[in-house]
Amino acid sequence: AFAAPLVVGSLAENVNWSMGFSAAAAGMILAMIVLLLRREDLPTAETSAEHRGQRKEPLTNVQRKQLFGLGLLGIFAMVFWVGFEQIYGYLNIFIYENVDRTVLGFSIPATWFLSLNPFIIITFAPILAKLWP
Repeated sequence: AFAAPLVVGSLAENVNWSMGFSAAAAGMILAMIVLLLRREDLPTAETSAEHRGQRKEPLTNVQRKQLFGLGLLGIFAMVFWVGFEQIYGYLNIFIYENVDRTVLGFSIPATWFLSLNPFIIITFAPILAKLWP
């Protein structure tokens, strides 16, 4: 998430868009190869069911209300994330058209700004994890 906008964006803006899309495709293929090579480490449906236990009795009214509340929270979460993910299109266009990206004679590609959110997460997650307990 951090490196992709830097690599793909640099290639797309400085070489050509086909090269940028090709780099993105290569990254996805690499991720798929890693997934396939490590798939035996993933839990299976049987082991997942064993860990969470199978319920045979019907749900109580309290449990139904809890599931309804959880479903409602899920809907709000989906709406939030749909809006949040728009940042990768609209923010990029806004930066490209409205921000002076020149620093010391170097023009920063607009796509590099998309690495800021992952960079902040990577930087501050260990600090927050240390402070949380």
